[in-house]
Amino acid sequence: MPLILAFVASAVLHVAAVTMPGWELPGSGDPAPAAITAELAPPKPAPVAAVAPVKPAPKPAPVRKVPRTERVAEIPAAAAPADPAVAPAAPDVAAAPVAAAEPGVAADPVVAPEAVAVAPPAPPWPRAGRVRYLVTWGDGGFIIGETVHEWRVDATRYSIRSVATPRGLAALRGKTRSQSSEGEVTAGGLRPSEFRDQREGRAAESAFFDWNEARLTFSAGRGESRIAEGTQDMVSVFYQLAWLAPRADVDMAVATASRLGRWKFEWLGEEKLEVAGVMLATLHLRTRAENDITEVWLALAHGGLPVKIRHVDRKGETFEQTADTLEIQG
Repeated sequence: MPLILAFVASAVLHVAAVTMPGWELPGSGDPAPAAITAELAPPKPAPVAAVAPVKPAPKPAPVRKVPRTERVAEIPAAAAPADPAVAPAAPDVAAAPVAAAEPGVAADPVVAPEAVAVAPPAPPWPRAGRVRYLVTWGDGGFIIGETVHEWRVDATRYSIRSVATPRGLAALRGKTRSQSSEGEVTAGGLRPSEFRDQREGRAAESAFFDWNEARLTFSAGRGESRIAEGTQDMVSVFYQLAWLAPRADVDMAVATASRLGRWKFEWLGEEKLEVAGVMLATLHLRTRAENDITEVWLALAHGGLPVKIRHVDRKGETFEQTADTLEIQG
């Protein structure tokens, strides 16, 4: 028995030293692949044609004033005349006389119609909260650490921070690791502006998203990559999946602090999963790269938040992060 315990302790310490902690995706240590072509973008709204005034015309019904936050697509279209054959002809706008301004009198300025402000959609999960995950290793489910996620969405901006800390025997050699993602909230979901990765005892590494130039720049002179709409980072990717709540395969570009990869999440179906003693309905997805596999379960009752992530590396080592507590702050 002492020999077995010594072997387990040695294995756990080794695992903690080389893998703990932090979110990972398959192939995250591989060289950067070719440029990304995946694109996730919301459909453009159809243009609304303007209707010229018609004279003479019956007295129009009262028009409801549109609130500033109402979208144009929600405004009902004007009704067509009952009989087009007898509808009055529209005046010839081009031939209409234009009154000249009197000498010394300035013409009235042309005032453009005020644009209707449309607020970005709210995320499917609460605007602020905290989730703690227990991190286990191997088939025996040895607890080697915990990961805490905190997020906040304010108006058009979001921030997500992940802090992973080793526990138990793993704490003897494991290092704390924090990762964060900040950016915009758009109609298509999250649009990162900066991803930051900080391992204890090392200098922080970052990736910066320049959407105007469609360019991703890595810190410490690691170069650049072209990006397409929908590109995510190692933290935002799981929340973007929650936003999409996919029931089909999803192709997505994902950036670390040093490389850019493309991942195809396979849709495996809806699945009941026991989390912290509670049965939850989840969406189950999986992504592969070479011999690495990552699976994620998104809880439908909690806005699609990831409640479990399983990673099997190319050596066959299995790591799971399972939600233990959920705190809603707003």
